[in-house]
Amino acid sequence: MTFSLLEGFASALMGGLFLTIAAQPGFAQFTGDPVQQVSQSTGTSITWPQGTQMTLVDAAGDRVGYEVLQSQVEQISPNQALLKLTVRINNGKSFPVNFWNDSFRLRLGTDTLAPSNFLNEVVEGNSTQVGTVEFRLPNRPVTGFLVFIANDTEDQLSINLGSSSVLQATPAPTVVVSPPSGLRATLPQGGQITLVDAAGDRVGYEVLQSQVEQISPNQALLKLTVRINNGKSFPVNFWNDSFRLSWGGNTLTPSNVLNEVVQGNSTQTGEITFTIPNAVGSGSLGFNLNGVQDQLPLQVR
Repeated sequence: MTFSLLEGFASALMGGLFLTIAAQPGFAQFTGDPVQQVSQSTGTSITWPQGTQMTLVDAAGDRVGYEVLQSQVEQISPNQALLKLTVRINNGKSFPVNFWNDSFRLRLGTDTLAPSNFLNEVVEGNSTQVGTVEFRLPNRPVTGFLVFIANDTEDQLSINLGSSSVLQATPAPTVVVSPPSGLRATLPQGGQITLVDAAGDRVGYEVLQSQVEQISPNQALLKLTVRINNGKSFPVNFWNDSFRLSWGGNTLTPSNVLNEVVQGNSTQTGEITFTIPNAVGSGSLGFNLNGVQDQLPLQVR
């Protein structure tokens, strides 16, 4: 929903914040003391240095306001936490706007996370509505930006999740794995590639980590941690069909199961594995996105 200008000023003053609308459309600036919220779930300190309100102004001067009413963090695994945000939208336009997953992104370093829950509402003109947005994030203190998007207008608020007893990851159980084979996998031309479709939309891939583990005297497991950056405005598949390994005259498919959907303008990380001979060799890692293909050379030595 959207705040009218008077409501925006009143809300900002009541919250101890001073709201300044910049001269350029689509930009909102906040000054004043940081807002600190404490998660009711974990006691985690969540600080919003720029405040918890944002107003987007489009080229026509219409305003859509957002306010984070509540935030909390829940631990869902030793390595993952769930950030839950209760957000109110104030639609100051005279016509309906979307209030959905594509309205929000969470930027943490080089990662741009899409909401992990499903929000899909339509907010009528000159009205407000409240919804919940959730993000899965590392179970550790993090600093980043909550991005608000309305059509082609966007802006962001910084957010700090401080340390707490919950955000300190508990030790993971001991897992017995196959001993390393002594071999290393390298990508001589670097671990990044970008596929561009006929419309000019881009999807990037980056191999963040590679490892070779021996699983038998003659076989090894090539494990690749890959990050996808979906530059399209709509979801794409991030799954086994995205990858092939040309090795020793054969075209290998992943030996594990990867099957994810990555929302538009967001990133995600996954692991793919290939069973290869336990010996030095070279080949190429192929990437495929709806018929657009490219490859990176890969060596094991």
